[in-house]
Amino acid sequence: PFVTGYNVVKYIHRKYGILISPGTAYSTLYSMERRGLLKGELRDNKRIYYITNKGEEFIQAFTVNLNFIINFTSSLLDPNRIYFPIPNRNSAKKI
Repeated sequence: PFVTGYNVVKYIHRKYGILISPGTAYSTLYSMERRGLLKGELRDNKRIYYITNKGEEFIQAFTVNLNFIINFTSSLLDPNRIYFPIPNRNSAKKI
């Protein structure tokens, strides 16, 4: 699977009702490519992007951290419930 800047703009508009500029989408994709999270190539006069292994690892780490933040915040709002185990800081992977 791959994505183009146009696909990103269309997805964000459909899902969130926000219309971002193509310049914003392409500069973000290019930045992610420079960081090694995506691999871009030209196909049929379009720049398409694929996720890299490093990008997959980033998504996994981001998801774990996001879930931790959501659960931690929820526990602060409802102190009678425990939503999460405290993660082992040594097991966290830096990307």
